[in-house]
Amino acid sequence: MLLVNLIANFFLIRKFGIIGSAWATLLALTVLNAYRTHFLRRRFGLWPFSVGTAKVAVLLIVIGCLMTLLPAMGGVWMDMILRAVLISALFWPGVYFLGLVPDLVVMVKNGGRRSA
Repeated sequence: MLLVNLIANFFLIRKFGIIGSAWATLLALTVLNAYRTHFLRRRFGLWPFSVGTAKVAVLLIVIGCLMTLLPAMGGVWMDMILRAVLISALFWPGVYFLGLVPDLVVMVKNGGRRSA
């Protein structure tokens, strides 16, 4: 990861400045996590993702797109707090009602306890 980050930083910082550094870090972390996923699959036969993982990602993308439609609501702090509350108010019920996290459904039905 360090080598990928160094090479990407060298080229991207020259072209994009501080934003290039952020992109280089994103690239390095993506390469690292792809390698880890490949290692788990090859070495242990594990696959850490499921269809539910993709559904949660789609839900997050939809909520993120909805957040871009909201106008600025005042100061930076107020805007950040209101958006965080709205994201939570949309995400958790969405996850619950779509049944994307079975443990959450069980926990809500059992009044906060994990098992029956």
